[in-house]
Amino acid sequence: MAPLLTVKDLHVEFHTRDGVVKAVNSVTFSLERGTVLAILGESGSGKSVTLRSLVRLLPTARTQIAGEITLKGRNLYALSAGEMHNLRGSLVAMVFQEPMTALDPVYTVGAQIGRDTGAPPADAPGAGQTAGLRAVRADPHSFPCTTPHVVPA
Repeated sequence: MAPLLTVKDLHVEFHTRDGVVKAVNSVTFSLERGTVLAILGESGSGKSVTLRSLVRLLPTARTQIAGEITLKGRNLYALSAGEMHNLRGSLVAMVFQEPMTALDPVYTVGAQIGRDTGAPPADAPGAGQTAGLRAVRADPHSFPCTTPHVVPA
C-alpha cells in the first residue's frame, strides 16, 4: 500500500535583506493511513515551517521551496489554490502553536485530536487508543502544539 502522505527532500529558504535563511534542510518522511506522526525538535528547528509548507501556508514572496510533497499520490504543489483550499480542513489540517487559540481548554488534547482525525473518542465503549494518543494523554506537555494530522479518507 502506498503512503498517504510523503515528504521527500524538503528544503525551505527565506530570502531576507540580511541574506538567505535555510529554515528546513532535506526533510523526508512518509505517513501511512491510520498512523500517527509526531514531529519534535527544539525551538527554531523548522517544525512549523515544515508543516506550513505541507499545507502551503508560507508566504510566497521571498520563500523558496524545493522537494516533493504528495498526499494520496497528488503533488500538493501542482494543485491550484482552489484545490488546495478544498483540502485544508477536510483531508489535511494543522493545529497551530498558540494552544489558547487552537485548542479548546474544555476538552482534553487527546479528545480533540481524536475528534479531528475522525477516530472514536478514547473513552467510547470498545474504542482502542493508538500509541500516539496514549503518549499525549500520559504527558501532553511534552509534545509541541504544531501537530500535523491527516483525516483518513
